[in-house]
Amino acid sequence: MIALADWETADLPRRYGQCLNPKRKCRAVVKRQQNQISPAAGLQPKLGMPIRFSLYLILVTVGAGLFCTGFLSGWIASRRLIVISDANRQPPSLTFKGHASNSVRTEVLAVLKAFQDGYTRRDVRQVDRFMRQLFLNDDGVIVVGTNSGEWVEGYDSIARFIATDWASWGNLRLAVDDAVINSDGNVAWLATAGKVTFERSAHPIKFTAVLSRADDRWLFRQLQFQWDESPIGLADLPHFGVLSRLHLR
Repeated sequence: MIALADWETADLPRRYGQCLNPKRKCRAVVKRQQNQISPAAGLQPKLGMPIRFSLYLILVTVGAGLFCTGFLSGWIASRRLIVISDANRQPPSLTFKGHASNSVRTEVLAVLKAFQDGYTRRDVRQVDRFMRQLFLNDDGVIVVGTNSGEWVEGYDSIARFIATDWASWGNLRLAVDDAVINSDGNVAWLATAGKVTFERSAHPIKFTAVLSRADDRWLFRQLQFQWDESPIGLADLPHFGVLSRLHLR
């Protein structure tokens, strides 16, 4: 009986999964607990690595996107974004009118007024008459427009350019009386300001011209239209009113 009891007692850990000594766990229990814990513990690094890699990939992608966006925006702003002058500002009444004599100034102003009249009427049927009255009939005459690539040479090409202006460009208004006029012999040159009004906006413009005297008449040899604008800089942004005058070229 005693031997049987000892055998049954010795078999209790295997049968019930517990040790008789309450302070010491049975190897079977410990092993079973290890088997239950180890898989979960082993999964932690396997599950954590993809998550950390995904987060890293997301951060790198977002950072690269922000960098590319900032670089592209800065490049576009430096190339295309400009600040135009206030189109509602009246051209200044200059006290200095140039060194041309009064007679030369009067004659050159008459040519400039006729030029303005043509751009005011915008009658395409009168382009030929306009050209004969105001331009040298020469292949060396030049008109430089406001847009990139608008470099027009030759009498006939300029006639077509002006006809296109009258048909589709804005309304040009030059400050004729305020023009600065200088001359030297049979050559005169002038500079003035103005603006071009479109359907929804107006843009200030600068206008310069060179004239030659032929057959007792002053005729245009070269014209240039130029927008009164400047590239945008970071230092310009804090200034009051700059944002309202930003324009994409």
